Amino acid sequence: MVTGDLDSDRSAAPVARLNDYGDVLTALEVAAVLRMSVESTYAAARRGDLPSLRFGRRVVFPKAALEALLAGSARARRSDR
Repeated sequence: MVTGDLDSDRSAAPVARLNDYGDVLTALEVAAVLRMSVESTYAAARRGDLPSLRFGRRVVFPKAALEALLAGSARARRSDR
């Protein structure tokens, strides 16, 4: 027998937000914010869908560019209505 509502049974994982991080994020941090896999984050960066910088083998994501991208997406959704 199950007691309580379904929401209380789920673990309340903290939601990652861009404001929780410094000026440059790693792929793991971006994946947490966007709720996608790290592999998908790297793939989106390779396609140019996510703004990123490459230093040798290291790929980083500027927070300001991600904020601008997300703000633009929100504006586009509002204008579609």
